[in-house]
Amino acid sequence: MAYQLIYTSSPKGLAMGRSGFCTVARSADMPQQLATVIEPLGVYERPQTGGNPVSYTLSNIIFGRTKYYILTRAQDCGVDYTNRNNYIAHHIVVPEQEIGPHSANPAEIMLGWKGWRSSWDEEPRLLDEQISMGEIPRIKGILPAKTWEGIFGDAGKAALLTCGQKRVLHASPGKEEELLRLYAESLELELDTQKRWNATFTTCVSGGVSSRADWAAYCTPRPDADIDLDTASAPEAPGGRAAQYARSGELTNRERFNLTVKGPQLGRKKFDVVEGNDRDKGGNQKLAYLSAVIAAAVIVAAFGLWAFWGGSKAGEGDVSGGSLKTLEKTDSGESFSDLKKRISESIEKDDFSGALSIWKNSLSAQIDPSFGRRITRQICERFDDLVSDAELLLLRGDISGAESKLGTARSALAAAEPPDAKQRSDRLAELKEKIDAKKRK
Repeated sequence: MAYQLIYTSSPKGLAMGRSGFCTVARSADMPQQLATVIEPLGVYERPQTGGNPVSYTLSNIIFGRTKYYILTRAQDCGVDYTNRNNYIAHHIVVPEQEIGPHSANPAEIMLGWKGWRSSWDEEPRLLDEQISMGEIPRIKGILPAKTWEGIFGDAGKAALLTCGQKRVLHASPGKEEELLRLYAESLELELDTQKRWNATFTTCVSGGVSSRADWAAYCTPRPDADIDLDTASAPEAPGGRAAQYARSGELTNRERFNLTVKGPQLGRKKFDVVEGNDRDKGGNQKLAYLSAVIAAAVIVAAFGLWAFWGGSKAGEGDVSGGSLKTLEKTDSGESFSDLKKRISESIEKDDFSGALSIWKNSLSAQIDPSFGRRITRQICERFDDLVSDAELLLLRGDISGAESKLGTARSALAAAEPPDAKQRSDRLAELKEKIDAKKRK
């Protein structure tokens, strides 16, 4: 089940002694430490251009060993008990394992869930209501992408938003639900239900704030916005199957049933039928051919055993091909699962260079280097956690703690060298400026 957390300004919070902006309600079974991490994620600012749009945001965090997706609805709610501007942020916190094969995508949930709170005038309390992802209704006939077609003239443009693709959008206040429908249609193009939760997004970024969301929609016009709802402008639809699916809404049988297509078996020996007096000769030919096949199989097996047990030592022979799924032992006799465990433990201890060194010096890295990309992703996830921790510590006034986390995050980035290093480096610079500003006060 998913958790809930409601955050607003109140004379009394759920935690004893808390007042002002604080948690006023959360799921009874939600861990307190997780609630503390979620609290700062729904900060809302009124747009300087006027209007009070509702802001919907999808983000994610790693807490403990679990990945959580946070669906946030934040909006202005007048003034608080001190007569200052107030807002309310309502979060649904979804553990990764709660997402089933038939779950609605996150934008659909934001549109279809009826439990969002737009104000809070009750006593702080624990919530007993359970939220099941499988029970939230889906949008009927979500594809073809009619919202994209209606605004931009081509349903295929839904493929402009793909999981992992960065996009800057512009939409005036009041168009949040249109944005959610655009997001919902684009997310539906991903056939893997779990992967529909990979893209982070927001419907309203206000003022001079910069969003790190994959799909960031701003309330004020921006020169870098390539999708603009106000002017109905967007790039041409990309070519490929995603755009076709967005236009037709029809899956092929291969896509619907996740079928794989096998190619013809080429090069197989066809035996001739031998009749009459040539029967003995044909039998001898078959026997000779069968003997040759058996001999070849024995040679291949012997070579395979030698390559695995004898020739696979570091520096002995040329090892190529193979798969991590079939490799059972490293050159030191260590199992692959133990190797992965050592790497993960190094990352957890923030020894990022050590983790990469363990991998690069293993035989597994020579046989299948693709796992190295997974290690880089693990380090990047740790980087994100460190930056989030630093931001949280800074909010609490722990400047030295924030600086420590910042330094560790910097070492993670230096070790991983990911493709988006520039964006992550900018994020560090932005956090450094916030820390320096706190010091000057």
